[in-house]
This record gives sequence, C-alpha cells and structure tokens, in this order.
Amino acid sequence: MLSSLSNCLADYLQDNKIINEKEKEIYVYGFEIIISSIIGVLLVGGLGLTLNRFLESVIFLVVFISTREYAGGYHAKTFLSCSFIFITLYLLLLLFTEISHKNFEFYQIISILLISILTILKFAPIKNCNKKLSQSVIVTNRKKSIVISAFWAILAVVIFPWEKKLSIVITLTLGIISMLMLIEKLRKEDKYE
Repeated sequence: MLSSLSNCLADYLQDNKIINEKEKEIYVYGFEIIISSIIGVLLVGGLGLTLNRFLESVIFLVVFISTREYAGGYHAKTFLSCSFIFITLYLLLLLFTEISHKNFEFYQIISILLISILTILKFAPIKNCNKKLSQSVIVTNRKKSIVISAFWAILAVVIFPWEKKLSIVITLTLGIISMLMLIEKLRKEDKYE
C-alpha cells in the first residue's frame, strides 16, 4: 500500500511534467519516507490520546525526531518493520514510565542520560547507506546531535523534581536513541568481519 501510494504520487508528478523519469525513483523513496513518518506520528498521537498519555506522546515524538534526525541509528529493512519497532519502543517507554515513575530516582536519570550523551558523543552521526552525507554535513549533524541531546538532557534534569514522568520520558527517549545507534554500529561491524 505504501509503495503503491508513493508510486501513484510520483506518477502524477511525472505525468504533469513536474519530474522526469530519472527522478521518479528518488521521489517514490521520498514519498515512502514522508508517508511512513506521518503514519508513525499519527499512530503515536492516536495511541497517546487513547491511553490518556498525549503529552508524553508529544514529548516522545519531539525528542525522538529532533535528536534522531541528526544522530542517526538503526534502520529497519522495511517501512512496516520500522513502524512496528517504533510503536513497540514507544509503548514500552509508556509502560515502563507508568510502572516505575514513583520509584524512579534522580541518580537513575543521571545514569541513563550520561550513557546516552556519551554514546552520542562517541558515535554521532551514524551513517546510513541510503542517505549519503558529505563531510561537512557529517560535522554539522554531529554538532547538532550533541547540542540537541544536551538540551534534552539538561531539561530532563531540571524538570525532574516537578515533572518526574516527563523527565523520565525525555531520558528514556534519549536512551532509546542511543540504543538504536549502538545496534546500528554493531550491525555494521558484523558486516565487515
């Protein structure tokens, strides 16, 4: 469905002479990314409304998208598996936050944030074979991922005494991003051994 919709959109652009045949494949891929991203955001938002966790869902999305855009990380082979993994991680984050927020201690926030920030400092940006980056873009993305993740980490620390759940959501989202970075890094190393 995603592929056929993306092809229809690209065909429409080609039929109206907005793009040529050589560009069609690039546009199909771009439409697939856009549509799958919209579906992911709508699913998380819808689940957030249904579960009465809309604010947590918005925080998760904003932290995840803003940091992951520049840090990179694991990419699933298909859009369906990507959406499944994304929604599963989101639901696990909500579940863990709900179960543990009363017993979550400040030192745990600091520990997770330190591991996450150190991972981003060491590996960002994780390169993706589908998205070639110039050296200048790599340097820029590295700086942006460090600044953005540091901002979220500081915010999580500052709001912890008043908004414990939101602090945990920010912290765990950064933890998920760093975990996805490590998975991709290990996966790439396995390919070359």
